[in-house]
Amino acid sequence: MKRSARIISLLLALVLLLSGTALASDFFIPEQDLKLTQPSRSFRDTSTGAWYWDDLDTLVRAGGINGYEDGSFKPDGTLQMCEFVKILVSVLFPAYDVIYKDYQIGGQVTWYSPYVGVAVDSGILDGITVSKSTLESPMSRYDMALAITNAAAVKGEELADDDTTQYIIGDYQDIPAKYRSAVHKAYWAGLLAGKDNTGSFYGSQGLTRAEACAVVVRLFRQEDRVDKYYEAWTVQEDGGTYGLGVTMPTEWYGRFVSESTVSGDKQIISYFCKASYNDYGGGAGLLFSVVLSDSVCDYPSQKYVGRIGYKYAYYTYPTDVQYDPNNAESAREYASMYNELQFTDAVNVVFTFR
Repeated sequence: MKRSARIISLLLALVLLLSGTALASDFFIPEQDLKLTQPSRSFRDTSTGAWYWDDLDTLVRAGGINGYEDGSFKPDGTLQMCEFVKILVSVLFPAYDVIYKDYQIGGQVTWYSPYVGVAVDSGILDGITVSKSTLESPMSRYDMALAITNAAAVKGEELADDDTTQYIIGDYQDIPAKYRSAVHKAYWAGLLAGKDNTGSFYGSQGLTRAEACAVVVRLFRQEDRVDKYYEAWTVQEDGGTYGLGVTMPTEWYGRFVSESTVSGDKQIISYFCKASYNDYGGGAGLLFSVVLSDSVCDYPSQKYVGRIGYKYAYYTYPTDVQYDPNNAESAREYASMYNELQFTDAVNVVFTFR
């Protein structure tokens, strides 16, 4: 059925091309950048200081979203699948209405039919159940992950399917197998992220209209994506396997060294500034450590993370300098990373049972 629809669509596009009313070859090429051709507008229930305002304003100017007839946007409102499809298609394929005006869904033509026709034929909705019922229901974060990673593929972006993301997703075991690849890709690319300090995905829940704006803008703008780099470890404890995930700023990639050691009843995973690591014969540059201990710890500077089997887990960082003051280059590098660690929410530690 899907193949037939695509053949019909292509034939219609060819007819329109020959008649001079459309360029079929151009129609199937997605936009690579957001074209801000529309004027900004205000909504009675939003303000320019809201966290989502820039993303909302960008999509308004790109023609992706308009709000409601009463002048509201309802930023915390539930987003239906058809609404999300409308936003995506409007910015990816601005000429969506050329050949899909009469696209039928369950034997009916609706206001969202043209957008769905494009989304189905382009592959944006691959893996998602498409029916009038699902399209008019709240869109889950699972389907959001599928749609946004499909859209990235349509744009030609190759997303990494790295399953080590499972170690930073608190509820990874709850994610149905059909969605796991999309969730891996969305996390790795910074298109979607967890909703709490366990990194849990809560895939059966939906995104708000404001959150959806942020996700769509991230599709086009790398600089707006969730800027975290993570490293995953596996810990054997109590006859079970646990995942330990550590997230860090993307800018730290290639700038740190990590190692795991055992001291008595403690397993210590330490992170060092790479530039300072070799100062003092390898004894400098410590940024922070993750400590797993059989007993309660009392470090000068620590944060209790939780339990992993019978062990207590802590995130700690040094209170004294960890660089050679005679090495100006490594000192600057260490100070930069340590200050970010101290004064921002730069690092997060997550444990998940396997």
